[in-house]
Amino acid sequence: MSDYRLIYVSKRDESLNLQEILDIIESSEMHNKEDHLTGMLLYSKNAFMQVLEGDLLQINQTYQRICKDPRHSDIILLSFQMIEHRMFSDWLMKLYDVLQMKMDDRIFDLSEQSPYYPFPINSDSAFEILMMAKYVSQGNV
Repeated sequence: MSDYRLIYVSKRDESLNLQEILDIIESSEMHNKEDHLTGMLLYSKNAFMQVLEGDLLQINQTYQRICKDPRHSDIILLSFQMIEHRMFSDWLMKLYDVLQMKMDDRIFDLSEQSPYYPFPINSDSAFEILMMAKYVSQGNV
């Protein structure tokens, strides 16, 4: 069976506090365990970027549920593709505050004009940021 990867960005409800974001992660981990999905959620003051990996049907159902969640808006699907192997298989759902990450300025330069800053609305740049967040969160600084 083939796996798929989905990446999206959205505008975060700025009234969400850290505990509410942690609640999102807890709920995601529970659902993702049942659905055999893995991924990572990056957040900033005003935006989310998330990657999900797993079965086509499960990702599609999860994404439909995500799109109905009032805690964010203006969701843009950046990438949805078949993959040879998962890159985020270590986590049911990893949370990462992108503002703690010291990333290559050229990546942020790509997203400065994005209404989802610091997240780009370009799939290649988004994947690069997600991979860098994975690398940093594993202590590989």
